[in-house]
Amino acid sequence: IGTLQMGGIINIFELADAGGRLIWFNMDPDPSLRSSFWLVSLGLTSMWVSNIGVTPECVQRFLTVPDLSSAKKAVWIFGVGHIIVKLCSVYNGLLIFSKYHDCDPVHSGLVQKNDQIFPYFVLEVAQKIPGLPGMFVV
Repeated sequence: IGTLQMGGIINIFELADAGGRLIWFNMDPDPSLRSSFWLVSLGLTSMWVSNIGVTPECVQRFLTVPDLSSAKKAVWIFGVGHIIVKLCSVYNGLLIFSKYHDCDPVHSGLVQKNDQIFPYFVLEVAQKIPGLPGMFVV
């Protein structure tokens, strides 16, 4: 719904690129940058190791399968699912950025905190579909 209201995927990515949100291969090693190839690589590697290797949920999942090949299969399934969830999250962020690229909801007083932007976005985008905003809030 949001993609259609924003004029399609191409428009969303063009607005995000114009706003400096799509910096793919900045090789600057400066740790004070918002993001660079090195910072993202280090951050994602440490996140993946902690998520897959040491969280109790994953360790329990791997220990309950009957053999090593099943554990490897569980790692791959978890990894693919995790990537899909992360990509959806990134796309939602780009969608929200493209919607509010010229008007920050926090600074304009529409919401009080940053973590209220996504629910506000859903309520605003889905307001014409009966019941959908209520289902989301619940």
